[in-house]
Amino acid sequence: MKKNLLAACLMFLFITNVSLTYAQGTSAQTYFTNPIAKGADPWVTKHEGNYYMIAASGKNGGTLTVTKSKTLTEPGEKVTVWETPDTGWNQSCLWAPELHRIGDKWYIYYAAGQSGPPYIYQRSGVLESVTDDPQGEYIDRGILQTGDDPNDYVKTIWAIDVTPMELNGQLYAVWSGWEKNETTDATPQHLYIAEMSNPYTISSKRVKISSPTESWETGGPLNLNEGAQVLQRDGQTFIIYSTRESWLENYRLGQLRLKDPSKSPMDPGNWEKKGPVFLGNEKVHGVGHASFTTSPDDSEWWIVYHSKRTLEPGWDRDVRTQKFTWNDQGEPVFGEPIPAGVEIKRPSGEAEVIGHQHSHRPQLTTGNNPLPVAFGDPYVMKDADGTYYMYGTGGGAKKGFAAYSSTDLKDWKFEGQVYHSDNKNGWGIDAFWAPEVYHHNGKYYLFYSAQWKVNPNNELENFKIGVAVSDKPTGPFIDMYDRPIFDPGYPIIDANVWFEDGKVYLYYSRCCYKHPVESEVSAWAKEKGWYDEIEESWVYGIEMKPDFSGVIGEPELLLRPPLELDVHTWESRSVTAREANRRWTEGSYIFKKNDIYYMMYSANFFGGKNYAVGYATSKSPLGPFVKAAENPILQKNGKVTGTGHNSITFSPDGEDMLCVYHGRTEKTGDERLVFIDRMEVDNNGKIVVHGPTLAE
Repeated sequence: MKKNLLAACLMFLFITNVSLTYAQGTSAQTYFTNPIAKGADPWVTKHEGNYYMIAASGKNGGTLTVTKSKTLTEPGEKVTVWETPDTGWNQSCLWAPELHRIGDKWYIYYAAGQSGPPYIYQRSGVLESVTDDPQGEYIDRGILQTGDDPNDYVKTIWAIDVTPMELNGQLYAVWSGWEKNETTDATPQHLYIAEMSNPYTISSKRVKISSPTESWETGGPLNLNEGAQVLQRDGQTFIIYSTRESWLENYRLGQLRLKDPSKSPMDPGNWEKKGPVFLGNEKVHGVGHASFTTSPDDSEWWIVYHSKRTLEPGWDRDVRTQKFTWNDQGEPVFGEPIPAGVEIKRPSGEAEVIGHQHSHRPQLTTGNNPLPVAFGDPYVMKDADGTYYMYGTGGGAKKGFAAYSSTDLKDWKFEGQVYHSDNKNGWGIDAFWAPEVYHHNGKYYLFYSAQWKVNPNNELENFKIGVAVSDKPTGPFIDMYDRPIFDPGYPIIDANVWFEDGKVYLYYSRCCYKHPVESEVSAWAKEKGWYDEIEESWVYGIEMKPDFSGVIGEPELLLRPPLELDVHTWESRSVTAREANRRWTEGSYIFKKNDIYYMMYSANFFGGKNYAVGYATSKSPLGPFVKAAENPILQKNGKVTGTGHNSITFSPDGEDMLCVYHGRTEKTGDERLVFIDRMEVDNNGKIVVHGPTLAE
């Protein structure tokens, strides 16, 4: 976007020149946000300075993967270590694996069975490492005897979530099981313990040590105790377990404490129950199946757990972590689960690890940020011959758009103005913003927004979206129609287009103009006496006719600012910093990877320092989209501000994914210049932008 017309609007609507009151978050090196990964039943163990996380994935959960990382909050690349066999007791439904080092070997405990529902065939087994590498090869040590007779492997009884426990020189197995095998999976689950003669052999009869009998363990459709984890410190032993229904929001943690460590844990009377010790709240739901580890410097304890992504019944969950403490009695105090998107200080010692890693990797930049291109809203198209063409707002263009070209993304040639509004079909009169060019069916199509000359009510903002066509990427571009593509009845800007399976989708931002929205943020601002109302811009998507002459159906609302004051707080900085009485969601850019649609977007005042980029994901091009908890992924640092309205391209060799965006520096002042930094979609499906960077 540019200044001109909208600047006049801001004079009426905004309170400016006020010192910032919003405390901005520090760098991502110091803080992180939950969730840290997708998945469920997280198990993390720390060994020789590395964190290993194991998970079940694939069709019917048939693959075990192990990640390795120096940091707890950034799991590493997944390495497949085992897959279920085609036949046998453990051919499907691979659940809740755990990775343990016992002696000089690594052991994986897991549950598996036959396809369900009903899930009535689940049993537990053990894998043993061949080498000392937890990401290496494993051999199958077979099924565990979880029945009443340790010598009768035929009569094993339903069992999941096996975890080993070492106490006073004896190895034990603890698990969740049924009293007897049933024909329905709506069967209560209890916690059992048994002695082990080695890490893969149960050598005693099982003993029940916990049943779902307390009021906080019951009340739903199924009473259960499961997901037991052993937590030991200063001579005390605890079993932290999950209770209530894993597919519902009431999933929670309970605690068993071994009352006398000198006596046998096989005595049910030696265990004392307490709970719930970790419970969901209005922002975080269905917390459970935890594991425990320490910070890189071992000075802090951390819980790793999963939570539900929605309130709908089901097993769509993600992985989270936070620090916990200990009370004077030596018991763990987990506190409340911290909502997604809230900045959390990294585990002690992790910032130093990240700083070391960053200082020893190649600088992730084109080397000359910012580029000598004075564009806002930059869009880069890589043509078939490998030439890059950049378009944007401003850059010296008069009532139209200019372009630059490059073969290496470093040296850019000015191609002049490629679109003029006074062409034969021109419909815009001012505010020519955010051009994007697509090579489609042998032609080049330029989508853009502008102030429409048809304005019977003299609206201050009468922005619409149009399309122009050319035979060359350098124009001249001529409007295809003497009107915008469509008029939804409100001002719109920031066109982005997606082509798939013969369909064309148009994404755009509804402007803040005359669009006040009630929310906790607006109520907060009004209570403080700052603003009477807060206007918002929202991102929509709609199918477009193949000839771009109009749209099909009605627009779908895809993204909007949060209603809550403490959710995705970075999107409200324009208000909380008292920059403006508006909250923006604009500049969308969609792409697809691994069958997931990613929509990047910009939030906050485009003319301020807090402009930043986040993203959301969906399984469909028209949503619903879910915002990433780790947002923002690109924001100001000590040298670069106002980072936003990005597009994506790739390096000449196709290896590097690049984020193209505009920003400002102290040297350039209010002028927006183009930056290009490397980005990636990591192994957990998260977008990471390695920026903003600035050439020395």
